Amino acid sequence: MLKALMEFQPDVIHITGLNDVSIVGAYLAWKLQMPLLGSWHTNVHEFA
Repeated sequence: MLKALMEFQPDVIHITGLNDVSIVGAYLAWKLQMPLLGSWHTNVHEFA
């Protein structure tokens, strides 16, 4: 993923929810010093 991001050179990294892939995305944004945008699309408390 790091190589692909470096080749693509996005302006921002957007993650949705908290899962394994979004954690990697957040880490890569930190590592590459890129802006990180996060959004949540599920009302988890309604499923409890």
